[in-house]
Amino acid sequence: MTLDLLEGDDACPISCYAITMNNARQFTLVTQYLVSGLSFWQVSRVLADTKEVLGIGSIGSCTEGTVSKYACFLCAMNLQRISEVLWKCWAFSIALNMATHMGTAYCNTRIRVWYDGTVHDFHLLSIPMHDGHKALNIFNTFSKAMDAIFLDWRKTIIGASSDGKRKMTGRNQGVVTRIQRVACDGFMRVWCGAHQLDLCMQAFYLAIPD
Repeated sequence: MTLDLLEGDDACPISCYAITMNNARQFTLVTQYLVSGLSFWQVSRVLADTKEVLGIGSIGSCTEGTVSKYACFLCAMNLQRISEVLWKCWAFSIALNMATHMGTAYCNTRIRVWYDGTVHDFHLLSIPMHDGHKALNIFNTFSKAMDAIFLDWRKTIIGASSDGKRKMTGRNQGVVTRIQRVACDGFMRVWCGAHQLDLCMQAFYLAIPD
């Protein structure tokens, strides 16, 4: 596999890398196995079994390390595609949510954008927050990620949906408040309906005797 640096154009004025695969069939199979939820080790094993059962030597074999590289390439390709979509659109909104998995805090970010005649909802990143769920850390991490993907995001972001927690919506230091400060006029803030429903259901069940 090889990487070639390509220069941007007027529609997408950023440089990008083009990946040339020596074994496109293997890459396609690995991609499908990863999409199915298999681990790197499982993908490596299933690929070897596929090659043996079908008798197709051209599929080749790969180690867990190679599968890991393919996964990195897939992430980069998806982020590149999202970047290209954002450069071609006049506006977009985001949805932010915080979660903790196996003791590590994550900032989960989705992008909603009108493109090619329909509204798309892209999962951008689940960014690990090693310093915890602090509003400033979340904002700085989000800003760095967006700067890498779409440098003009401050000019075109028009809204943000969040879970309504204080660190997200606080009047002075909240994450959404910080984003609103760097965005253009007309920025819209949305309190996630699913989170509001969850709070109502929690209050309802707590009010039931015994």
